[in-house]
Amino acid sequence: MSTIEESKGESATESDVSDYPDYTPISKLTSSDLMQLQNKKMVKHDLLLNNRLSENRHKSELHQRAKKLKHHYKEVDACDKIMAYGFIAIIFLLTGFYWFIMIFSQEIKQTFQEYHIIGHAFVYGSILLGGLNILL
Repeated sequence: MSTIEESKGESATESDVSDYPDYTPISKLTSSDLMQLQNKKMVKHDLLLNNRLSENRHKSELHQRAKKLKHHYKEVDACDKIMAYGFIAIIFLLTGFYWFIMIFSQEIKQTFQEYHIIGHAFVYGSILLGGLNILL
């Protein structure tokens, strides 16, 4: 039975309970059950820790893993820089386009008023920019 069903006030059916054979409602757990669960977690934690700190791991394995992690973090750092510079470039381009439109809005309206081209230019420009974003 999920917490959503509990919050709705619906009761669990036999099929819901049979999906989770180890399921016991929290209200039915005793203190000894809670202690057993905590002991299992502690044993698992200790096993993982011992495995990580064991002496039989070779230095070459650790060195290889460290090299892979270092390479991975360098790639992530390079990706972060590329995204940051790209974001700044896009902000500059958008700001320049905004100021261009603000400064020359009257001239653009007067020049292209009879041709009904402004809407089409924006549509084609948007499609072109979308295509470039997909390609790059």
